[in-house]
Amino acid sequence: MKRSSSPDSPETKRIKICPESKPTITSLDHAPEQCPLDIVRHGVDQAGCILGTFVMMWRREREIDGIASVRSSTQETHKFHILFNTSEDSLTALTLSPKDEFRLSLYGAEMEKLSQIPKISTLPFKLVYTKGVHIEWKPRGSEQMGRVNTWLCTLLFIALLLVSIVQL
Repeated sequence: MKRSSSPDSPETKRIKICPESKPTITSLDHAPEQCPLDIVRHGVDQAGCILGTFVMMWRREREIDGIASVRSSTQETHKFHILFNTSEDSLTALTLSPKDEFRLSLYGAEMEKLSQIPKISTLPFKLVYTKGVHIEWKPRGSEQMGRVNTWLCTLLFIALLLVSIVQL
């Protein structure tokens, strides 16, 4: 058994408990990062996430299309398309712009292989989100974080639906 050190000892470490540091459905802090090259080779790891920067963004009537720059495990930078084609409410909440840094859950993402590498991209695939999205981003020049998690809303809806069914 270890001896406890005195509170005045310089070796005493304080443990800072922060609600954001716990792995939860509302936080992407502990989701493992998936390398873009692994996405090409093995497909999307639904439990993972990607971390990068948006290079370009296009807003259309019912979708947002973007080019993301993401580092691989070999520290190479790869660019590829990400398409958000979710509910109108979700798209309205996604106030994404070029140069925004992001952490994007791969849950619900589908990889669409492309026959050729588009001119702007370096990899032959596109990530498509149609069912939901969980993303955290930091707009360029801001310290404020943006967060959208449509899965949390879906889970709450399902929970409420189940409670109402059980009550019948």
